[in-house]
Amino acid sequence: MGIGEDAGKKDEIRGFLERVSNGLGFIDDIWVERKVKPPESGEKYSTARSLSGKQIDSISDLLRDDIEHTFNHGLFTFRFVAAVPGSGKTAVLNYLRELIEAQSDHREYSVVINFALNELLAESGNDNFGVKFYSYVLTQTFWQLMRHDNELSASIRSSAEEFLTRMARSKEKVAQIKANNDEEIIFANELNYFLSEIKANFRKFFFALISAISRAEPRASFVYLIDELDALDSHQDYLQDARSVIRDLINEAVNVQKLRLMFYIVGRSDDVQAFITADNALHSRVADSVISLVACRLEECDGIRAKIEDRIKEAYSGCKDFNKAWQDLKNIKLEVPHDFNTLREFCRKYAQRVITVHESYFKYFDKSFNKYEGITRQKVESEALKEWASFLGASPVEEKNFDEKKSGYLGHNKWKKYRGKGGYTLLLAQTTTSYLNHNLDCYGELRHSNSVVAHVYGEAKNYSLIQEHIDTFGEWLRDFDYRFHTQSPCDLAYIVASSCSFLQEQKLAKKNIKFIQVEKILDEENGAEFALQKTEEKNFPSSFTVNVSTADKAVDINTADKALLIKVFKGTRIRESTINKIYESRKFKDLDDLFAKISPADSTRQKIQEKFDDGIIYFS
Repeated sequence: MGIGEDAGKKDEIRGFLERVSNGLGFIDDIWVERKVKPPESGEKYSTARSLSGKQIDSISDLLRDDIEHTFNHGLFTFRFVAAVPGSGKTAVLNYLRELIEAQSDHREYSVVINFALNELLAESGNDNFGVKFYSYVLTQTFWQLMRHDNELSASIRSSAEEFLTRMARSKEKVAQIKANNDEEIIFANELNYFLSEIKANFRKFFFALISAISRAEPRASFVYLIDELDALDSHQDYLQDARSVIRDLINEAVNVQKLRLMFYIVGRSDDVQAFITADNALHSRVADSVISLVACRLEECDGIRAKIEDRIKEAYSGCKDFNKAWQDLKNIKLEVPHDFNTLREFCRKYAQRVITVHESYFKYFDKSFNKYEGITRQKVESEALKEWASFLGASPVEEKNFDEKKSGYLGHNKWKKYRGKGGYTLLLAQTTTSYLNHNLDCYGELRHSNSVVAHVYGEAKNYSLIQEHIDTFGEWLRDFDYRFHTQSPCDLAYIVASSCSFLQEQKLAKKNIKFIQVEKILDEENGAEFALQKTEEKNFPSSFTVNVSTADKAVDINTADKALLIKVFKGTRIRESTINKIYESRKFKDLDDLFAKISPADSTRQKIQEKFDDGIIYFS
């Protein structure tokens, strides 16, 4: 592995740690399930009730239930989210948005708008809160509906334009507005000028718009994620008007049948409480739909710490000074309330200390990565042969002696060549390839009569994916003019890693990149020493005792939380989407019942069977 790859790994992990340190918004790479209890439980957990009446155990369960409530059943969803600063309230909004946008059918039919209340309050003019609120919401809605680069279905876009044309009674005005659909500020100015000219109740205008689009496209959904309710603190004259606007919005929405509409409003706990209780009519409508988040729980911090440690361990376990660094990581001590009181504070302080260890030790990189690259190339080779079988044939023949390897093509000499049918050949690099100034772990060319007609690109990451990997590889593919489904045969792209979350896999799919799971290869020289050290990890503070490992305690599949399920099924090649299915399908009678519901591959079935036979998992 060359200098470029070494520096790339270090930069990517350092970037990941910096993101955690910033502690703002949802970070999929360290997301842990936050348990939720009913408000009347009296326990010091985050609290909420499901709108469907189903039992929910975590924030993820709750958000997915709300999505189903609106998207699948066409029912109005309204939530207040109440929390102290730094406890993850903005992360909940971001997570909800990502859950929606992760699914292609939702992306195509969903208008998702995320803004802070202080943005609309900063709008010029002396209008009352209701006018400011709906004019801002309408502007943002039309921007998402008409912007030139949206991914919405043609039926939604055309129905929005038709509605605006009917309201304006002028195709020329609409054309003038639409002409600026690549520049939000100009578009908003043009639309606001039009809105100021019409004589209409903006609330009725808003509901008429989304109702018209819903009639034209019944799958259309509208989601409004509003942060910073506390912005009203400095606009006391708007408070009562704001309560009336929210109350009337709820009244209007519940009277419309099959309206796929969702509102989340987020604020500090005291502000949400004061805002609701000051209006009895509003309180009666929303009291049961409030999500209250605790500042943090120690098991949540434990989970975040474990996810960060796992990535450091997998990425650097073969480094020269790894064992010293690992001991320093384990010696990091943070305690409540001396060091932190909220999730954001924990993330910032813990990540900063990990960065110090990271920069102090990791100057050398694992020898085992070369082995990982080798396995990765075999996987990518197999996928390329399968994807291009219609061109190469079912049984292309490897050509043992060809002169391409003597030419130093693309900077190196190790290639493998397959000869297929009809003049097609496949050339696969056997070492890192410098292609357009990027060092690719996997590279290949599909040729026809010696002309390159398609490419295959692959990247190997010998630890759990982080967002930096997805972003970097996506940028490289743009540089490569990656052509997916724009030609036949099409280009192929793969990213190989030990694990990938459900949301990450959806993001990769959106970029037309396929994920391949390959378990991390530990360096043999460090294996024994690391294994010995692992049994002695009992000296760090009890407040950070990570969940007991599955080697020490059998896991009941019917009662374990998702984090523990992910941990116990590690090594079986089960993806997170299947973990979610297991979690949602409980209770299982026995192993056969589990297999019947998830239909695993034979190799995965065998690995799960081994865990059951060894007493690592069981069913209560």
